[in-house]
Amino acid sequence: MSDDGGVTPLPSSSLPVPLKRLLAKVLSLKFGGPELGARFALLIFGLTAITAARTVTFIYSVPDRSLPQIAPLLWVFHLADMIFLPGANRLPTLSAVQLVQFIAILAALFFFFLAARSTVPAILKRWHRPLARFAVVLAGLLCVLNLQGILPYPIAIGSQHYGNDAITVTSCATDAFLRNENPYSQFNVITCLHDNGQQGSKTTPLQAGAFKHISTYPTKVQLQQLYLQAWQNHWKHPAEFESNYSYPAVSFLVPAIFVALHVHDLSLVYLLFYLALAGIVVWRAPTRIARRMAAIAISANAALWPTMVSGATDALYSLLVLVAWVTREKRWTSALVMGLAVASRQQAWFFLLFYVVLIWRTEGRREMWLRIGIITGVFAVTNLPFFLEAPGPWLAGVLGPIRDPMFPRGTGLIALSTGGLGSLPVGPRWLYSVLEFGALAAAVAYYWRICKKHPGTGLVLAPVALLLAYRSLYSYFLPISLLALYPALVDYIRPEEADPVSDRSAQTSPSEAAA
Repeated sequence: MSDDGGVTPLPSSSLPVPLKRLLAKVLSLKFGGPELGARFALLIFGLTAITAARTVTFIYSVPDRSLPQIAPLLWVFHLADMIFLPGANRLPTLSAVQLVQFIAILAALFFFFLAARSTVPAILKRWHRPLARFAVVLAGLLCVLNLQGILPYPIAIGSQHYGNDAITVTSCATDAFLRNENPYSQFNVITCLHDNGQQGSKTTPLQAGAFKHISTYPTKVQLQQLYLQAWQNHWKHPAEFESNYSYPAVSFLVPAIFVALHVHDLSLVYLLFYLALAGIVVWRAPTRIARRMAAIAISANAALWPTMVSGATDALYSLLVLVAWVTREKRWTSALVMGLAVASRQQAWFFLLFYVVLIWRTEGRREMWLRIGIITGVFAVTNLPFFLEAPGPWLAGVLGPIRDPMFPRGTGLIALSTGGLGSLPVGPRWLYSVLEFGALAAAVAYYWRICKKHPGTGLVLAPVALLLAYRSLYSYFLPISLLALYPALVDYIRPEEADPVSDRSAQTSPSEAAA
């Protein structure tokens, strides 16, 4: 049947039979009603936008991607790239690439926010079937792109394949802890990176020392020269690089458990955390249709899964934040887990603000203060031993991302100023700080108003302020692509309305079912 009650027209008889059957199956799909169908479409549109943000940069910066040289697969991947982002490989400048990426990130956050609300706009519900059908087609394309991104991963496991300094330094800190050393006082970033086969381009440079008068970002040649100089001279704290361990202690305490169990490739550990997060969504989805939609959206996440080969350290705090959110009606479980989250990564501090607002508004002020006390206690217990032994290195590391003179970088507003020719001028650092904290205050105030009706939106609003930060890396926004699934496909789905297939079978007598 069509949306207006008529018969859905059959595909054209001129199409090949397999394609005609596939198209007929897509047209006959049931989407669990207007609410669920619209949410599914919004999630896939959000995944499409955030995947576009990754893909456009990947095509520009790494055109010679490493893939198994299987001709049919290469042809399929090339065709998928051309269909997904036609002309992406012909963007004239890095400035144009970053403009497309910024717009794509904005679009992704918008779609995820709509999906995370307790209600979706009426116009989307009215057109939910054509939107959901189009989303199914997009999901198929995203699955191909996802396969393209994850194929190199099995080949890389066990080798020196870490693609960023975040996972590399975490690995070194984990090893130091297992040697009964204080990772903050014993940390040497140059030795760490060198021993893991990293080059100067994988460091986090600072606008200090020889880089003090560089306005945008050092070149790879400049980074490598200073990196080699620091290595040859055994500099423990070179002024030009972020050289303290920058994360709270749970960031290495949890991976240490896996390393002690002989899982030495931390990218596998973080993959396990993201898979656990995805598993929670599928497990808690209240209907068969919602579970299928969750499985499709997870499989179509071509923005997140290809980053596993580099090592996605955001997986730990993301999993902990979701568990704390899911169990928020249980004081001790939720607060303990949120305490672990904020004791593992600074990005979790943004989610903490929205969690506190939600608890205050739904459970009361007293409950809020009790949970803040538990969270503070967890942070203290896990970090205090390292702080008391080496307070200076601990403060220099954990506060480093806030106070150190890092270069402007990212996919947010700053991207419009760091692309070279055609970019806007880079403003003073304080301006971006004002914009970031202003946006955070506005987002918290807005969530205060809506959190009772739309509690799940806090999972999307939490990192929005980072769009205006001086440093707004693409990885900051990736966890939303999984976190948004929970409110969209679990929190607001009513089983009695969302699975008409189950309802119909429940009303059918055994004799009718047998017939």
